[in-house]
Amino acid sequence: KYGPKVRVLQERLRKAEQRVEAQKEQASEATFGTVLSVGAAVLGGLFGRGKAGTVSKAASAARGAGRTVREKGDVSRAEEDVESVRAQMEKLKADFDKEVAELSAGAEEVETVVVRAKKSGVHVEGVWLAWAPYWVDAAGNATEAWR
Repeated sequence: KYGPKVRVLQERLRKAEQRVEAQKEQASEATFGTVLSVGAAVLGGLFGRGKAGTVSKAASAARGAGRTVREKGDVSRAEEDVESVRAQMEKLKADFDKEVAELSAGAEEVETVVVRAKKSGVHVEGVWLAWAPYWVDAAGNATEAWR
């Protein structure tokens, strides 16, 4: 009853953890790209020749900052998904433990009952004989005769 549910949740947890790692990697790349864009815009403003290029680089850096914020939000949502799946697994475990406790509490003493076979209920298919011969020496030691 609980086995398939546990397997499904384990698979969902594995996929959610993979999404977290992928989102962290994307956020890291976006942060690095933004830092490079800001650096290029600053250096272009200091040493560049035209204002148009500097404005374009600054706008690109601002878009990169927005992308970085979105990627960090994606990481947060992916981590929330992982926590949600873990909470579901904990709830399932608690349900399982509760059901086991209820079954254990309701268990009664086991009574042994001997049921004897009736002659009319016994049907013999065949009879077999197994024989293992031994040699016994004068000292009374037995050795297998078939070896």
